Order: sequence, then C-alpha cells, then structure tokens
Amino acid sequence: MKKSNKLVAVLSAALLSLGGAFIAPTAAQAATHKIFVGATIQKGDIPYWQGKLQKNGIMRVFGDGDGTIANNNDARYTYAREVGMRKIFVSTKIREKFVNEKHLGTFQDGATRLKNDVASLVATGWFDTVYVADCHECEKNYIDLYGANAATQFKADQNAVFAAINTLPLATRAKVKVGTIATKQWTEAPSPKGNFNYKTFDTGNGDFWSVDVYHNSNINGNQVITSVDSSPAGVTNFLQYIKAYKYSALDLRPRIFPELGLIGFPKDTTGSMRAAWYNEVYNQIRTWDTLSTGWTFAGVIVWNSEGTHGAVLSGNPGIGDSRFFQLDRRHTGANNYTTLNPPLPLQKWNQIAVANN
Repeated sequence: MKKSNKLVAVLSAALLSLGGAFIAPTAAQAATHKIFVGATIQKGDIPYWQGKLQKNGIMRVFGDGDGTIANNNDARYTYAREVGMRKIFVSTKIREKFVNEKHLGTFQDGATRLKNDVASLVATGWFDTVYVADCHECEKNYIDLYGANAATQFKADQNAVFAAINTLPLATRAKVKVGTIATKQWTEAPSPKGNFNYKTFDTGNGDFWSVDVYHNSNINGNQVITSVDSSPAGVTNFLQYIKAYKYSALDLRPRIFPELGLIGFPKDTTGSMRAAWYNEVYNQIRTWDTLSTGWTFAGVIVWNSEGTHGAVLSGNPGIGDSRFFQLDRRHTGANNYTTLNPPLPLQKWNQIAVANN
C-alpha cells in the first residue's frame, strides 16, 4: 500500500480498538494491494515444473518425516534460489513426528531444534523472510492424542514454539514470521469437528494467522464434484468464515493461505472452471486489507501437487482415492489423469503470480 494508505490503515486499526467501524477500501486502494503468490511442488517434480511456473514467489517446504524442517541442502531450497524466491514457508510436526513417532525428545526439545534450524536457514542469506508454522492441519491429530484436552494442549504447544522463536537474536528474528495454520475443511464442518469456530484452535498470538484452504472434492457423500461455483457470490460464500474471523477486536495479524487447492475434476474438461475459481478467489483476497477487515491479506500458495489419498469417490467417471491438484492435470478415471492442453488453471495462476511477485 502507498504511504497515505498505510496511515489510514493505522488510524483505522486504532479506531477499531475503540469500537469504531471501518470504511470499505476504494477500487484504487484495492488495486494497489499486492500479495505474495506461490506454488508448492514436490522435490521430485522440480525438473518438470521449473519451466512451467513463470514466477514462483514462495513455496511450502516440509521436512522429511522426522517432524523438523528440511536440511539446508534440500533441493527445494536450491530451486527457490534458482527462480529468485526471496520468501519461504517451512513447516514442522513436532508433537506428532518429533515426539511421538520418532522419539527424538520432548516438545521443548523440538521447539528449540526448530529455533536453531530456522536460525541456520536465515544465516544462509537466501531469503528475506522465513515463514514458520508448527503442525499444519493438526486439529484431528491433537483430538486423537488428547481428546477433550486437545485445544488446550495445541495452544500450549503453539505458544512454546512462539516463545522459542522469540529468543532468536533480533536481527534474525526480524526475518522470521511465526504463526498458526488452521484447516478450513475440518473447522467449517458440524460438531464433533470444528463447528465453524476457528477460535478453538487459535492462541491469538503469532506474527500471522493462516488457513489451509481446499474446495471439497466430493458431493453427496462419495460422489466426485461435477462443478464449482466461481461466481463472486459463490466464492464470497466459500470464504465467508475465514474473512469474518478475528480472535478478538485487537487481532490485526496478517492472513495467509499456505495451501489453496481444487482438484482437476473430470467434468471440467478444459480446466476453465478451475481457472475461473482460482481467479475469483484471488480477486477477493487481494481486496482484504486493514480498511475492509482490520487485518491485511499477505499471500497465497497454491498446492500444485498430488494430494493425500482420501476416500474412494465414484461418478461418471469416478476418481478412485487419488487427488490430482496439479495446475495442468485433470482426473479421467480411477487414479488416472490427463494433461490439459492448454493448461488453463496453470496459465491463470501464472498470470496472477506475475502480477504480484
């Protein structure tokens, strides 16, 4: 935003803390709000995608299964440097992997390990900003482990990670953003799931608050979707609970979508429906700033990879248990896909990325 808009944003934030209302942003202000835009690819897919993603501003980098972040020699960091990426988003699963599966130490040991690993990554000088989050999409994991005490334990663990990161030297800490990741599909489901309440698994702390955002792949139980509503009203409805959420009136944390995804469903034969949906999601989130919501929308990373296998989905055709989210692919049957030509979702995402990065 321009300096004048930043001043208005600061005054608006102060007004909110006093119980006042915000003024909706003008079209000109919305147009100047750039966000970071990226795409996550798997390590083994780097050669395939390197020439197809025209501008990749940020990506998710997961660890290799022990609950810690990836080593500095990971090929994904090399790819990031080669394409000029100055931001990176790293994730851990300390409670589930580091503590319970690999038995590498206590949760505090894991938080300290994360702090040291992040410091080492920052010290390379490869990235201006390192986004950090422990335990993405962890609501169900914590409920399985702790039952009725799941949210309390989750918040304690998150605050332990925040506290560890806050002990970094000031120059290092200035390049690190730490926050929490919620799960849209779990939260925006009736009890005993999240019952549409994002606050249950949120501490209200951190440098950002984020949500992994996926469109449902199924309808009527076990049927694969046949269409997607990409109209402004449809996407507004899809995003309504995220846009409306604030931990408190003083919650000014920037918002991020570390994962955004919609499968290449069979009936979208050209990919045009998916391209239109991504475009409308972008058209809306780029207008979310302090003048309209009380917080800014910082950026989005599309999930450009195969997803975790889920329930078998039938249809005409069905897609089996596979989930192909890649921007140039479409399901053609049980666990099969075809490559789109032209790849309209990829072309649209490239257009969005080039405009922002």
